Amino acid sequence: PLDTSVLGGDARVLAAYYAPSGDYALKARFVRPPAEIAATASLLLVVSDKGLELQGGAAISPLMENRFYFDIAVPAGWQVTSVTDAGGRPLPFEFYPAIPGERDGGVDKGKIVYKYVERKSPAMPPRSVGDDFKARVLEPGQYVISVAPAAGAVPNRADKSQEPQEQVPAEPTREPDAAQAPGPHMAAVADGVEKAGRVRVSVPRGMKVGEVFSARFTAVSTPSGWLGDWQEATFAFPYFAVLDATESETAIAVETRDDFAARPEKLAGLIPLSADERARFGLSDRSISLAYRRSAADFTAALTAERTEPRLTARSISFFRVDRDALHCRGEIHYAVDQSRVRQFVLSLPENTPETIHIAGLDGVELKEYTGKLVGGRRWWTVLLAEPRRGRVRLAFDFQQWLTAANGKSHPLPIVEAEGVSYQSGLAAVEGCAELEVDVKAALRRVDVGELAEADYQPGRRLLGAYEFVGNPPPIEIGMVRRRGYAIPPAIVEKCELDTVISPEGWRRHQARFRLRAAALFLRVELPRGAVLWAAELDGLPLKPQRDDHGILIDLSAGKDAAAELKITYADGKPRPIAARGTVNIPAPKLHVHLGLNAGDNNVGQVDNLSHKLSPGQVDNLSYEVPLADMVWRLHLPSGYEIVSAAGTLSTAEVSRPMPAAFQVAGILYAMSGGIGNSPAFPFPSGGCGCSTPIPRMRPLEFREEELGSNSRRLTTDSRGLTAPGASSHARSAPAFVGRITGIHGVKWSDDSDFIPPLGAEAALGRRYKLGSGLMEITYDSGAKVILEGPCDYVADSAAGGYLAHGKICLKNSNPTGEYILRTPTAVVTADPYAEIGAEVSLDGSTFVNTYSGRVHVLSSANGKELVMDNHGGA
Repeated sequence: PLDTSVLGGDARVLAAYYAPSGDYALKARFVRPPAEIAATASLLLVVSDKGLELQGGAAISPLMENRFYFDIAVPAGWQVTSVTDAGGRPLPFEFYPAIPGERDGGVDKGKIVYKYVERKSPAMPPRSVGDDFKARVLEPGQYVISVAPAAGAVPNRADKSQEPQEQVPAEPTREPDAAQAPGPHMAAVADGVEKAGRVRVSVPRGMKVGEVFSARFTAVSTPSGWLGDWQEATFAFPYFAVLDATESETAIAVETRDDFAARPEKLAGLIPLSADERARFGLSDRSISLAYRRSAADFTAALTAERTEPRLTARSISFFRVDRDALHCRGEIHYAVDQSRVRQFVLSLPENTPETIHIAGLDGVELKEYTGKLVGGRRWWTVLLAEPRRGRVRLAFDFQQWLTAANGKSHPLPIVEAEGVSYQSGLAAVEGCAELEVDVKAALRRVDVGELAEADYQPGRRLLGAYEFVGNPPPIEIGMVRRRGYAIPPAIVEKCELDTVISPEGWRRHQARFRLRAAALFLRVELPRGAVLWAAELDGLPLKPQRDDHGILIDLSAGKDAAAELKITYADGKPRPIAARGTVNIPAPKLHVHLGLNAGDNNVGQVDNLSHKLSPGQVDNLSYEVPLADMVWRLHLPSGYEIVSAAGTLSTAEVSRPMPAAFQVAGILYAMSGGIGNSPAFPFPSGGCGCSTPIPRMRPLEFREEELGSNSRRLTTDSRGLTAPGASSHARSAPAFVGRITGIHGVKWSDDSDFIPPLGAEAALGRRYKLGSGLMEITYDSGAKVILEGPCDYVADSAAGGYLAHGKICLKNSNPTGEYILRTPTAVVTADPYAEIGAEVSLDGSTFVNTYSGRVHVLSSANGKELVMDNHGGA
């Protein structure tokens, strides 16, 4: 051996020897030291509904030599999804499954550590280390260098190229097991679960000795059963570690999301982190519930994740709309969710509700599915949302239920109930039907319709009432009585204009124009007895009518549309001369729709009840008189005649009433005496003294009828001859009007001879309305509205009131400041503003009053006692 100091130079000499002769041999063994690294790691476990997520960070510093990769141990059931450097740039990585039988004892402690030992490669070829040296591999990671002079060569120690060079071991190769089909670039999966292994992360720019390289990685895991419905789960903290680290620090932390709470069950080898230590490990800016630092090589952390119990309250709103044969139900439940999110809600309905209903979310709430089942006599519906929600959640449902209650019986309403809530209240609203009398039977507090404003659905104008309850829904029932139906006529006359010309000899010629709407194909025209048809036209085109035993048949199929104008010209069969004074009785023509068995779909309800009582031949001859809405009859008198009185179903304001005889005599005597200033004090009647030639009346008298009914029209007039020119000067005061007739349906006026049907739509003060049947609506100028149902006898005796002798009346007082006073033979009924009542007066004068809303005062005429009624009262 020589002293290495005498050699000099920059090389680091390990040993020096002197050989006195050329025959020498030297053997040396070089052992490569392990590439040690120092690592500091922080592991953050995020617990959520979707599963577990680990966000890891590592600070790596090589100790012996530069590194271009590092390995991370990955436990079973986890998958690394990304690895980045400190700047967020992705780093390439590959997963290598663990080799069976090479795990250490840490498995039983909840952490998995893999120790990797490279396998022997006997087929590895020799590696050249210089011209004078040959190397062979003895075992993985160890090299034996055999140094010998080449044949005929003498070693030159001054040639540094022949000195042994540091050898870098080749990348170890792995022979996969036969059972492990995937290669190193694939995650080994057995039965759908990721196996344990390691992830090799490549660092293209390398990690230099003495410098710190930072990296971040993310791994995910969804344990079996995690997505199920459970309350709490216990699991071990997953072990991720930087392999080959001789110096390491590790901090673990737990962050909970989605209403989870975490608590430790078993801890070993861990110390809680202080605030300063959290900042050092980069955990200070997270909402972390648990944080620890490893104090020993081995540690155990058993954790329990628990779902936070939510607090639910609910308010239900049920809407019910009564139809002819069905009950339309729509409901809403407004949930208030506190403390944690909820994905599943349960609501229940009575057992007799349909097995299939429609449920939807409001305000953007999306549903995944909903199912129903019978539980304890009720049908439970479980609604699963697409995403858990917190705060306000609104659900809506609707279905239809057949009405099984008989006429006059009660039917229970299916009120919705929210299951599994700590508190609930509700509203129920009922809408009526035009064809049914609906009575709501509920022992609940009635509320204003404004309470329903928060609902997505809003009731219509037939709302009968809204009710409120607290707690479980109480029973609510409805009683139904079917109203008497009214048939729709197959034809109607909108207006009829009738002109009658009377000659001095008594001949009468008539022309009738009907503006009608008809769905029937044929109409039957019934002319007055003895009349002769001259012509018939439809929309200006001549018709060829056919006559049968009951009248004249008119074919309407030639009309352009449903609206048509029919013109009929006819004359009386014989003259009826008029004396100096006489009475003229003129009947009007009638239109009928044939309702026999051959009429097809044009039958109406008026003859349905008679069909089973008549023979087929009699049914064939049934007909229905076409109702008439408005009629104008112009009467053309011969020269020298005027109308002095009129009767029948039409009325006129153009009747000239004769001057009393005493006035006429006084006027004649006064005129003969010269008078004062040659001007008589009394005007002479038309055709009086001083005129020798009567002046003919040029303008016809006009009679009107404004009603919707089927009474026979007849004009009866008294006429007298004119003796002087001019007209009667008897002036009448203008009538005072209190309102208008705003609606009529199926009205037939009373046949009482003392009653004259009204003319026009204006309702005059003191006007009497006597109906035989049908409905009529009068709207007062004060705001009150009454509906009369025949038979009845009613007088509008004030600007805000009336007298009902007998019959039925329905009143709605919309006057905000005034009252409506209804007088009957036995009572005085005063309705406050916005009150709604119904009243009926029998023929003996007995009065029955029912209150729908508002306040009503009833004063008895017999004993003077006053009764005050509020909503839904009767007297």
